[in-house]
Amino acid sequence: FSVLDCPGSLELLQESLDVLIGVDAAVVVCEADANRAIAMTPLLRFLDVHKIPFLVFVNKMDRLSEDLNAFVSVLGGLTKRPLALRQIPLVEAEEVTGYVDVIHRRGHRYTSNEESKPVDVPEAMQADLEATRTELLEALADFDDTLLERLLEDDIPSLEEIYENWHGAFAAAKIVPVLIGAAESGNGVHRLLKSLRHDVPENSQTAARIGIEKSVDC
Repeated sequence: FSVLDCPGSLELLQESLDVLIGVDAAVVVCEADANRAIAMTPLLRFLDVHKIPFLVFVNKMDRLSEDLNAFVSVLGGLTKRPLALRQIPLVEAEEVTGYVDVIHRRGHRYTSNEESKPVDVPEAMQADLEATRTELLEALADFDDTLLERLLEDDIPSLEEIYENWHGAFAAAKIVPVLIGAAESGNGVHRLLKSLRHDVPENSQTAARIGIEKSVDC
């Protein structure tokens, strides 16, 4: 990847927008602060207008004081695309120790200086996990009538089918994945990079989106 670090301050917003028009996808890094979310409105509107794929990385999610669902609800009102939680915080003994992969229904516990370790999802989180997964699938079904019909018939698609819909919806700027972590300690960063590797569309799609005709592959 070539990563372009854009300033987050409103004073430098135009410089960021000038760069974003040509990227394959954007990562919006923010904190789960519903009171400050409104400041992201110009950025999200720009991404929507220009149909730029983007995902949200909610940072500093290593403490329970942050209400992720409340923040996502507010943020969802600032963009035309549905937000889909790809991860939820893994809570053990009243502490955030990792994340739960919503699609795979699998927990991951953070470890120092290493990749997270797979763990079972606590029983107390199962209901929240299933509700979040259903919301994710319903968001995808908004763009696929066949998937919608299957969900209405309680015919849950396979992981391969889910990912096929997921990748297509993200590349077409129809859905916004939401990932979590704590970048200062490296938590969630590896999974963010993995998501970019799998989900970011080819730059030929970017060229087509901004009206650049290429006689050869990009």
